[in-house]
Amino acid sequence: MTDQKKVVFEYLSALLSEPETSAVNQEEMPLDPQENSLELPAVASPEEPPVELASDIKLQRRAEMVNDLPEPEPEPEPEPEPEPEPELQPVGMIAASAEPVLRCMLVSVQGLKLAIPLDEIDSTFCISSISLEIDSKHDWLIGQFERQGAAVRVVDTGLWIIPDTYSLEASGYHDLIVLSGGRWALACNEILSSVDLPCSAINLNQDLSRRAWLKGTCLAQRCAVMDTRQLMDEFEVMVV
Repeated sequence: MTDQKKVVFEYLSALLSEPETSAVNQEEMPLDPQENSLELPAVASPEEPPVELASDIKLQRRAEMVNDLPEPEPEPEPEPEPEPEPELQPVGMIAASAEPVLRCMLVSVQGLKLAIPLDEIDSTFCISSISLEIDSKHDWLIGQFERQGAAVRVVDTGLWIIPDTYSLEASGYHDLIVLSGGRWALACNEILSSVDLPCSAINLNQDLSRRAWLKGTCLAQRCAVMDTRQLMDEFEVMVV
């Protein structure tokens, strides 16, 4: 029994002495710096700038690119639209206010005033400026002259218009009125002016069996208004 108690006492003494030995051993063992060091979170230095995010950098670059773009040139101001040109009215029958008028040239033939519509006139000449070839076949023709390669026949207007009162001494013609088509010209003593005759003021010829070339008369101007197209048709018949 005594031996057993002794063995048990020594065993217990050994157990009790192990913590002290292990503590001493731990104090003598060198510390592993990697196992015993504490990892502290990295603290950014106050002097270092904050880390920029990738999205912030892209936005900043885009802003710089927009600022670097050249300013757009100002758009040119639109040119003002041209004003429409006034419509040209026909030379012959035109409208003055609400009433149509006939624009004519007034000429004098042996004291008679004739109104020739302007749209039926080709051109005018002074007799002294042309070389006239005398016509001996027809007494109502003075002669003819060349114009643009064609012959223009000159009519003794007084003899054709007023044969009953015609006077050779009064037929001192000065001007020629070439009618449209360029084949016929009327000799006249003088070109007076151009006038607008109100159509309501023209008394139309009701008897076309006599003087079919007479369109009518205008008392305001004391003139006879001529139908030159009818007149030229009569010339064409008589010249054969």
